[in-house]
Amino acid sequence: MVSIMTSLWFEHLRAGDRVSVKPHASPVLHAINYLLGSLDESYLTTLRAFGGLQSYPSRSKDPDPVDYSTGSVGIGPRPHLGALARRYVPVTSAVPRAGGSTRYSATPSWTKGLLGGDL
Repeated sequence: MVSIMTSLWFEHLRAGDRVSVKPHASPVLHAINYLLGSLDESYLTTLRAFGGLQSYPSRSKDPDPVDYSTGSVGIGPRPHLGALARRYVPVTSAVPRAGGSTRYSATPSWTKGLLGGDL
């Protein structure tokens, strides 16, 4: 687990990537955040202590950045679906047209070459 998370955070993750961390890996997440300068060293000894670092990564209770709060019942499908949408579906954007009107396009740019233009 440590090797996988270390490789992800220090070699593969891009700026917009988000990661859901299971509770048994929260000490690794907190250590990585410390190494990245996002967590003060004094917190490292407070895992599971009252007012300390949470054993379930929490966006509202942990002092360091957590992408998704997790718990004993999991996080559900929303973060996964959001990650897929963010990575593979382009954001709908307004495209100005001649004559001053605006057309909204959600056609992925890679399909334009395949299909011969906008849909």
